[in-house]
Amino acid sequence: MKKIYSLTMIAALALSFTACSNDDNVGSQYLRENTVKIVKSDVSFSAKASTGAIEFTAPAGATVKLNSTWASAAVEGNKINVSVLDNPKIEGRSAQLTIKAGEDSTNVTIQQQGMSFKYGGDAYYVYNDEAHSLQIDAPSEGAELKIKGLDWATASIDRSGIKIDMQENNTGRIRSGYIQYEAGPYKDSILVMQGQKSDILNNPDAIYYLAGYDMTQVTKNTKDISEVFTMIPGILAEDEKTGEMKLLFPDNNLSIPLAFDESTLSLVTVSGLPMGMYANTYYIYTSIVDSGWYDLFYQNGFSSLMSYNSNGQFLMMAAPATATDKAVYFDFQNITANNWLTEMLASFGYVSESATYDADCIGFTAYKKNSISASNYVGDLSLMYYPYICTYYDNNSEKDDAKMMAKKMAQKAQKQFELLKAENKLPATIAKIK
Repeated sequence: MKKIYSLTMIAALALSFTACSNDDNVGSQYLRENTVKIVKSDVSFSAKASTGAIEFTAPAGATVKLNSTWASAAVEGNKINVSVLDNPKIEGRSAQLTIKAGEDSTNVTIQQQGMSFKYGGDAYYVYNDEAHSLQIDAPSEGAELKIKGLDWATASIDRSGIKIDMQENNTGRIRSGYIQYEAGPYKDSILVMQGQKSDILNNPDAIYYLAGYDMTQVTKNTKDISEVFTMIPGILAEDEKTGEMKLLFPDNNLSIPLAFDESTLSLVTVSGLPMGMYANTYYIYTSIVDSGWYDLFYQNGFSSLMSYNSNGQFLMMAAPATATDKAVYFDFQNITANNWLTEMLASFGYVSESATYDADCIGFTAYKKNSISASNYVGDLSLMYYPYICTYYDNNSEKDDAKMMAKKMAQKAQKQFELLKAENKLPATIAKIK
C-alpha cells in the first residue's frame, strides 16, 4: 500500500513539474525581440506626387504590404521605395505599410498633406489697348489645375502660377472678360480689361445714356422702383483745347462734367460742377447724394452741402467700366473719402461719430443764383438713384439690354426705396422742381 502511495506521489510531482515548466514558457514569444526593425523613415509627404524611402533590418525574404490606391511601395534589399500620387483634395490622408519577415512584422504609417493653392494676384487687371503678358504668382501642390481663357486672352496654369497673354485691342471699344481657373475644389475667375479714353470717344454717332431711377418722379402711388427707371440720352464729348470731358444732354441743354481714369477705366464725377441753366431761370449743379441722409440735410438746411465744392473738398462717385459684346456700362459707386461730410456734421453734433456717407444718387440741383449756398438752394430737377452711364453697339440690343439692366439694378435699389418710403423720406416728397 505504501508502495502504491509513493508511486502516486511521484506521478503527481511529475505532473506538477511539467505544468510549472509550461507556465514558464507562456508569453515567451512576446518577450522575444522583433527581428524587423526600422532604421530610417522618410514617408511624410506634401500634396504633390513624390517619393520617399524606409530603411529597415530583417532576415532575408522580407515582404511589404501596402493597400492603397494613391501610394505604392517596392522592396530593394533593406530599403523600401515609396511613391505617392498628387493629393487633389483639401484633406490629408494616410496609409499603413507592413513589413513582414517570417513570423515577425512591423508597421509604418505613410502620411500625405492635402492640396495647397495660393492665388497671389488681384481680382481684376486693367490695361490699355496694347498687347500685354501677365504672370501671376499662384503656387500649387497636389491640385488638378485647369484654366479657360478668352478669344483675345489666352491663359495657362502650372505649379508656379498663371500666365495670361492679351492681344492688341483694335476693336475701338473697351473690352473685358473673365479668365476662369480651377485648382482642385477651388474655383475662381480673374477679370481682365483693355481700353483707353479713345475707345469711348472715337464714335461721334454713339449715344450715351445716363440711366437710373429718378427719385423726383416718385409719387405716393409708386410701388416699385422700376416704375421711375429713366434713361437720358446724351453725347460724350471732349474739349480739344481743355481736355474737359462732358456728357451733353441736347434735350435740356445741360451736361455732366466727367473725368476718365485710364488706370481703372472709370468715369468720375464730383459735386458742385456747373451743368448749365434750366428754363433760363435756375443754375444747375451736380450733387452727390446719399438718399438716406437727404431728409436730414433738407430739414436742417444742409442740402447745399451735397453740391459742395471748395478748397479741394467735394463729394465724388466713380464708375468703373464693364463691357459686354453689346454694350459698355459705367456703374457709379460711392467713394469712402465722402465721409468728410458726416464727420464734419458729427463735430457739430448733428449726426453720430460713426455715421458714414454712402452716395447712391447724382442730383441735378437747382440754385437761384450762379453760386452754391443754402440761401440760393431751390431743389432737384432730377435725382438719379443707382446711376450709370451706358452705350450700346447696335440698336437691336438697346431696348432688351436696357430692360435687363433696369431689372438687375432694381433688385439692389428696391430695398432702400421701400425703407425711405415707409419713413416718408423719399426725396420726391421733400424738394423738387419741375
